[in-house]
Amino acid sequence: MKTEDIEKLSLEELRSMANDRSVVVPETLSEGIKDIACAVSLMENGKGTHVSPWLWGLIPAAAAAVIACVILFRQPQRVKDTFSDPTLAYIETMRAFSLFNDAVQDLK
Repeated sequence: MKTEDIEKLSLEELRSMANDRSVVVPETLSEGIKDIACAVSLMENGKGTHVSPWLWGLIPAAAAAVIACVILFRQPQRVKDTFSDPTLAYIETMRAFSLFNDAVQDLK
């Protein structure tokens, strides 16, 4: 029987079909109907499987905490002095500043 045919039936005809014991109803039908009714009820109440907004706030907070722990508790690297002569270090520093200055001037 098609949906259109069922919609055209009167209330008395529907009741008589519902009370007809010769129609075999699958045993799992009532469980399926209960599951669907429960799902509809949860969706109407807004209590579905959605994630709460406060839970989405925990994700960046946890990521920030992990990053902070990595930054705070990592072992500091020792800076190795590459020049034993301070005069030579000064000359190399001034040469690096000069190269940097030239590069900035070329951009203008």
